Amino acid sequence: MPTNIVIVGVLIAVALVLVLPRVAASRGWRATMTPLASIIGSGFLVLGPILDDTYVVLAPAAMLVLCGGAYAFGGAIRINIAARAVACWGLVVLGLAIVGRAVET
Repeated sequence: MPTNIVIVGVLIAVALVLVLPRVAASRGWRATMTPLASIIGSGFLVLGPILDDTYVVLAPAAMLVLCGGAYAFGGAIRINIAARAVACWGLVVLGLAIVGRAVET
């Protein structure tokens, strides 16, 4: 029962951050969210019950480890995309590539 309360609390906190106007209106967030919603949703729908059956009380911790691994994997992809953008267009702001914008000289 306490685990469920923590999970619901984290869910509410994340939801509140995501509905902030600055986050919700972000062009990058909208472009990222659509494909990720499908991937993450499917992953949670499949892995949630499997982890619950396998790890029981430790299932949330196992999901957290999987999310951390996915974030690290995504970080490697983001770094490669940023490096490619620098090589092609020379555009980087805070380590994130700006793709599809023309450079004014």
